[in-house]
Amino acid sequence: GLFPSISFATIDSLNIVTNGSISANVQNYAAILCTEATNSTISNCMVTISSNFSGPNGAVVCAVPENSSIINCSTNGSGIVTLGSEYSGGIVCYSKNSKISNCTNNVNVRPNSCVTAAGGIVASGYSLILENCVNNGDIILNDQSYAAGIVGTLEDEGSNSQNVIRTSINNGYIYANNATGGRACGIYGGNGQVKANIEKCVNSGSISGLDCASGIAGSVNGSVSNCANYGSVECPQNITGIAMECSSMTGNVVACRASYGNNYSNYTQDVISPDADEDDFFDEQITEI
Repeated sequence: GLFPSISFATIDSLNIVTNGSISANVQNYAAILCTEATNSTISNCMVTISSNFSGPNGAVVCAVPENSSIINCSTNGSGIVTLGSEYSGGIVCYSKNSKISNCTNNVNVRPNSCVTAAGGIVASGYSLILENCVNNGDIILNDQSYAAGIVGTLEDEGSNSQNVIRTSINNGYIYANNATGGRACGIYGGNGQVKANIEKCVNSGSISGLDCASGIAGSVNGSVSNCANYGSVECPQNITGIAMECSSMTGNVVACRASYGNNYSNYTQDVISPDADEDDFFDEQITEI
């Protein structure tokens, strides 16, 4: 990255434009702006990529923020993020006890190699607070992995702390092309072993998977509340409008189209609700964005 490592620092109001493809020849993590940020803030930055960005685990803005804040940052350009030996993200790769807010991803994420998770905003992490983020990029995986518009998956890392994903929107196409473990979800790919709450999130992108597809989330050890799915959901096996598995669901609005194969096995909610009022939901629940 432009900044390989920062600590107790602030990066603010940078506009970076790359020319040509970038191949990061490093072992662990790669980023365009900042590889590792500890106890720091990255704010009001924009990174534009014109061609493919390839390498190991990574993301465009910051690969690994730890005890840090990423605020009002965005990605743009026609380039494709093909990073990934395990995680691949649009804004952040692996977040450690950090806050991601008001960020927008506009680039496509399509890892060339096998990864665990890919997300338009964050691929993975723990102790995550994420709010007011938007993904407009396509997230496409070909492996037994989690593909999601906002957060790919989350991990415990022994912290046993709460994660929150709220007031965020996915508009991108999410696709998981694997019939034995690929999950495609609008907001959160899921991890049933990690505590997480999903609040006031909306998916309007098309979701398609060969094993599991969900408008909002996969397996959630927590609550999904006041969320709405307005995108199409397609899968020949496991399909749902809101969440595959969840401790509790309250106040969800479902109004999506869906097509099913002949042998779908876990259809957990009615995904067609003609009474759902999209305009009222946006006005009342997502006014912060």
